[in-house]
Amino acid sequence: MRGFFEQWQAMDWSISGLQESHYVQLPPSLFEEEEIVGSLIPQLPPMPIALMRISWTHHLEILKRCVSPEEKLFYFVLTVRERYKVRELERQIKSALFERQMLAKHTLLVPENPRKELLPEVFRDRYLFDFLDLKEPHSEHDLKKALIERMKSFLLEMGSDFMFLDEELHHKVGMNDYYVDLVFFHRELQCLVAFDLKIEEFKPEHLVSQFGTQCVPN
Repeated sequence: MRGFFEQWQAMDWSISGLQESHYVQLPPSLFEEEEIVGSLIPQLPPMPIALMRISWTHHLEILKRCVSPEEKLFYFVLTVRERYKVRELERQIKSALFERQMLAKHTLLVPENPRKELLPEVFRDRYLFDFLDLKEPHSEHDLKKALIERMKSFLLEMGSDFMFLDEELHHKVGMNDYYVDLVFFHRELQCLVAFDLKIEEFKPEHLVSQFGTQCVPN
């Protein structure tokens, strides 16, 4: 028990410290310290109230699987925000979500957006869809159908701020018709997010042919 408190207390729980590390913003009240009173003498040191937002099992999962303080804080804050169950938290740690998120900070092209500082938190360089169980070979239609059928798992991988709106959304540019495979609304960014699914390696022309022009829903 004392080891648990010592590990968490050694971390930077200040709001500025979390924001500088691009962690999800949480209400400041969560980071107020509260003295943990018990039968031990001396009493355990004050700890952030936020630690009480997840279960003891969640804490054990984070502390035994994560190495660096940054990684531990990342999964802790993510668990609070996304309200992960233990199994969901375990899956994200095993899938190296922390590493994928950190990689996105260096590889993500950030467009002009009023909240562009949040984009590296929202999007990742790689996503894992191991819950689909698709057999090879499969088509892009098979991929889209499988994602829609497993939408709950899909949204857990993407993040809770994504809301599914439509599939095969039609938009017309000039005399040309285009169809966007999947369209989501992101609540924090307050914008639409379009997915064009491909089963082959990404090519620049994929981006230009589908999203290189202004999209106007019809």
